[in-house]
Formats: sequence, C-alpha cells, structure tokens
Amino acid sequence: MVIQKAPVYFENPTDPDWGEDIIVNAYVIGEDWTIEISPESWTFRKVTGRLADGTPKVDLEATSYINIGLDYEAEEVDLNWLMSASLMEIVEKLAKN
Repeated sequence: MVIQKAPVYFENPTDPDWGEDIIVNAYVIGEDWTIEISPESWTFRKVTGRLADGTPKVDLEATSYINIGLDYEAEEVDLNWLMSASLMEIVEKLAKN
C-alpha cells in the first residue's frame, strides 16, 4: 500500500461556519484514505470523490472516519508500520505505560 503526501480537497458544504473549501497537502493512504496526524490525535478519513483533475476530495460531513485520541504526545509516526500493523499492535504500541 502506497502512502504519499498529495493535494487533497476538503469541503463541508452544509456547515455555514466551515468557510472556504481548501486544498492541503495531506497523507493519502492507497487511493481511499487520508490521515491527519496531530500531537493529540490521528484522524483517518475516507476519500469521498475526486475532482476533475483526479485530486482526492473529502466531504467532511459525508465521509467515514475514525479518530484515535492520544492523551500524550506520540513519537514520530512510522506510516509504513502503521499500515501493516493490526489494530491490537497499534493499541499495544500506543498504550500508555
């Protein structure tokens, strides 16, 4: 599975507080998922479509997502390990000692 940083179009058409739609460089996993990594959480979002030029599009209201919250700052994320790990391996690695 390929993980790369690429432009992704984010929109939220029904949220009046969202503002302008944006294109940001995000990690794209394969062709179907993005991951946002912050010190507090990892958020995986399913790509909901593509622009005419092939840019992945994520509708923040319609997308499937999972958010893994961290109560401490995680070390640098090895994305290749993350994609090959089982859920239990991820839980064990992130479990606070």
